[in-house]
Formats: sequence, structure tokens, C-alpha cells
Amino acid sequence: MNSKPTNITLATFNCRSIKRSAEQIKKLSENVDILALQETWLLPHDLGFVNGLSQHFSCIAKSAVDTSTGILKGQPYGGLALMWRKSLFPSVSIIDCTSDRLAAVQIDLGGPHILVMTVYLPFDDGNEDCLADFIACLGSIEAVISDSDIEANYVLGDFNAHCDQ
Repeated sequence: MNSKPTNITLATFNCRSIKRSAEQIKKLSENVDILALQETWLLPHDLGFVNGLSQHFSCIAKSAVDTSTGILKGQPYGGLALMWRKSLFPSVSIIDCTSDRLAAVQIDLGGPHILVMTVYLPFDDGNEDCLADFIACLGSIEAVISDSDIEANYVLGDFNAHCDQ
């Protein structure tokens, strides 16, 4: 029987292609309990790749690539994954997030619960459409947190924010 974890190590990594960064992710996973990944660049049919990175982790992965538009040009883009150590967290519920820019899980620690989210926010380059997308993503994050009714929330990721503006 597992005891409740007292210290949880979390990390976030913008991998800019999970396939190219697989060895780095495997090494990183040796030292963390929860790993949030952004820019995985996986196509929908490749999401299972994340499961093969470590036998000690469970995961959720999302693709941001729309394959319904026909032939893809250029490299895949976006995408997220959230990995958690199976032995520490046997009771994990995946939160349904409609945005392809966030993924979340609720973890039961045998009493308290925590919400862990990985996010990949759009880059705000001054374009009003980007700003609207950025604000919409922040609203989605807030909605997931509000709906969960959990006091301990961890939002990890690539925020693409410029605090000096």
C-alpha cells in the first residue's frame, strides 16, 4: 500500500518536438514526480508515443494539429503532455479541457486533492487576434480551476507572456 507523498517534485519542459527530446525527457523523468510538456508537436495518431517514454509514468497527451484539412505542410505544432509517476499517484482523474492549449488532471492524495495543469499559451505579438486568444486561454484556465473546487492548483507550462508590457 502506498503512503501519501509528502514532497512532490514538479517540472515543466517546452520540448519543441517530443520525439527529438525523448532522451532529455527520460532523464528528466528520473528526478520528478509530475512532468508537464509543451510543444510536443505530435499528430493525433502519434499521441501514444508519450506512453513509451517511461514505464513508471502514466500520461495524458493532446495534439494541436488539425489533420482534417488534408495534406499537412511544414512541421506539426503545439501539443501538450502531462506525465505522473504511477507509484505515487494511483488515483488520477483526467479533467476534460476543450482547449488544445491546456490539459489537466485531478490527483487524489488520499485525503486532499490537487489539480495539475499544463498550458501552452499563444504568443502575444501585439496582434489583436493573438491577444484575444491569450485572454480566452486564461479564461479556460480559470474555468478549470473554478470547476474543480480544489484549493491546491498547479499551473505549469509555457505562458508566452511579457510582464514588462
